[in-house]
Amino acid sequence: MAKIGEKYSEWKPDLGPEGLAHFAQLRAQVEPRIKLMREIRKGLGLTQVEVAELLGMTQANVSKIERRGDPSLSVLARMAEARGKRLMLAVESEDGQIEKSFAVG
Repeated sequence: MAKIGEKYSEWKPDLGPEGLAHFAQLRAQVEPRIKLMREIRKGLGLTQVEVAELLGMTQANVSKIERRGDPSLSVLARMAEARGKRLMLAVESEDGQIEKSFAVG
């Protein structure tokens, strides 16, 4: 447990093997989502400031969305639309064949 006055950034709880395994599993699920919005934004050649202006929010909020790792599809679609593109979702089979695709937005 953290001691009074101890910095939270330096706090390292003793989770045990099960707790550590659980957090490793959560991290593996979240990390790809964290990269998604950043990769789409950069692929469209947009800065965080430009995305903020498009979405009517601050750059700090765009940064939080990217770090949080779960941007809404509407946010991603608006980013694509800003560059005259359309966001698509695809369902692929195990061999990489697109079985179904959907326009978003």
